[in-house]
Amino acid sequence: MKVYFYLLAYPMEALLASMLPPEEFGAYMAIGIHQMSRGKIVYLELADDFHSKDFDLERGRNECKPDEFGAPKKSVYLSLYRVIERIPMEFLRTIHLVTKDGRDLAIAPQKIQPTSEHPHRGGVFFYQELAPVRPMVVSQLDPLDFGQFLTDGKNPLRLPKILYARMKLGRDPLHVLNEPDLPYGNLPHLQNCIQELVDAKKVTKTYERYSYDDFVYSAIVDGVYLAEQGQGLFYPFPDEADLKGQYYTWWRSAF
Repeated sequence: MKVYFYLLAYPMEALLASMLPPEEFGAYMAIGIHQMSRGKIVYLELADDFHSKDFDLERGRNECKPDEFGAPKKSVYLSLYRVIERIPMEFLRTIHLVTKDGRDLAIAPQKIQPTSEHPHRGGVFFYQELAPVRPMVVSQLDPLDFGQFLTDGKNPLRLPKILYARMKLGRDPLHVLNEPDLPYGNLPHLQNCIQELVDAKKVTKTYERYSYDDFVYSAIVDGVYLAEQGQGLFYPFPDEADLKGQYYTWWRSAF
C-alpha cells in the first residue's frame, strides 16, 4: 500500500507519514481516535517524490504497515519542530482545510512571484498566521508584500517560511466596531490596533500574540498564502457561489 507524507500546519506543526489517502487522513485527524485534541485541521500533501536528509522518511515507510487485521497505519510522527522551513517549496502540493466534523476542502496551489522592491502600503489588512507561528496581525502590507516582509533577512524577526490567511475586516476596515458580524473575540481591541497602525504609519501591529481561538474558515477573504523570500504559493479560496453550491456540505460544516 502507498505511503503518504503530510505537513500538518494547524493546530500544530508536524511531519507525518500515513497509509491513509488525503480525505481519509483529514477525517481521522479531525474526528478519529487520536492523541491530539479533536478539531479543525489544516495540512498539506507532499509530492510523491518528496525526499529530504532532514527527516527520517525511511522510518515512516517502515512503520507504515497494515496491522494484523489488514487495517492501514493511520499516522507516524516524523518531526514536530521546524518542519515547514525545512520542506522545499517544490514538494508542497494541495492544502486541505478540514472542519471539526471531518469535512475536507482541498485547494490546489498557484505559484506566485512576489517582489519586495516597491511594497504596497496604505491599506488595512488582517492576517491569521498559521505556521510556524500563530499570531493575528493587522498590516498596511498587501498579502504578497506581507509574506516578503516576514521572510526578509533584514527583518530582525524574520521567518524562513510562513503560512497565513487573509481575514475579513468588513466593508470598512477602519471602523470594525460597525461590523458586529465579524467573528473575532475583541472588536474594540482590534479597532484600537487598526487605529494605531494607521496613525503611527506602522508596517504591522499584532492583534493577538497567539491565536487561541479557532481558525475561522468563514472569515477567509481570498485564500491561504505560503511565503518564502522571493517566491510563494497561493491557495485560492472558492468564491461565495461555489461555497454555497459545489462545496455546500463543507461550507455548512465550516460555520
